[in-house]
Amino acid sequence: MKIDPFKISYPKQRILEIKKKVEIFPWHEMPKEGGWSFGTNINYMKNLADYWTKKYDWESQELRLNQLPNYKTKVDDIDIHFILKKSSSPKAIPLILIHG
Repeated sequence: MKIDPFKISYPKQRILEIKKKVEIFPWHEMPKEGGWSFGTNINYMKNLADYWTKKYDWESQELRLNQLPNYKTKVDDIDIHFILKKSSSPKAIPLILIHG
């Protein structure tokens, strides 16, 4: 298995395109009843979308993430990005955080 160093780098234009899609989301089409029992609370999502499109600084987070040891490998023809950070403690329990 080949493992290569990896650097996170998203074009600014792509981030702007994603933000635009979030900004124009049709909130009026979402059910007002149900809240968390149907996935999430609509007001929570509106606040999160507002934060992400107006306050979140992707560039600073990208720089911060790139300070970590990032790598990439292929598993079953799928690119897998991971950060490998070893503990300084010999008794440390390995921890794997995943998203999907």
